[in-house]
Amino acid sequence: MVKKMTSKEKEEIRRYARSELYKIHTGETSWDEWLWNVLLSHYGHKVSIQIYWDGETPMSVTLEDENTNEIVLDAELYTLKARDDAE
Repeated sequence: MVKKMTSKEKEEIRRYARSELYKIHTGETSWDEWLWNVLLSHYGHKVSIQIYWDGETPMSVTLEDENTNEIVLDAELYTLKARDDAE
């Protein structure tokens, strides 16, 4: 069952995400940890993958949270990086 978030819960997540970005810029945390926490904050929500097109060419693939109407990740081809720890 998907839990509907209250306005207070949404604001707490936004505040947390901003504080995590601050930690990245000050070197207290890494982008990997930040991304982990962003994804974790959407646990239990209904998410979907969307593709945005320019004519017949896909320009962007996104992970979208349907509960909060938020784009969680937006990946354009030039921004993608393969995992280097995959076996």
